[in-house]
Amino acid sequence: MTVSEHQPEIIQSNDVIHKGDIAGVETAGEIIKIKASIFITVASLVGACLILMFSIYMKSSELQSWSTGLISMIAGAAISYGFAGRK
Repeated sequence: MTVSEHQPEIIQSNDVIHKGDIAGVETAGEIIKIKASIFITVASLVGACLILMFSIYMKSSELQSWSTGLISMIAGAAISYGFAGRK
């Protein structure tokens, strides 16, 4: 019996999944966006930490304030992204 000869089976059930009952499934494009976001976040955080270490070495309070603010911003964005829209 070939695939074209096979008739679809009709299942009658009271257990129907209504539209909107299933949470969103990540597609390949969304997974690429998530991985890119993680990479950019980690790279920015590493860069900010390196700048913070350099500013401590150079004793530059302005650069320390800037890099600390950048680290806080990255951490806050990552936390809000992690909790936003998750059920």
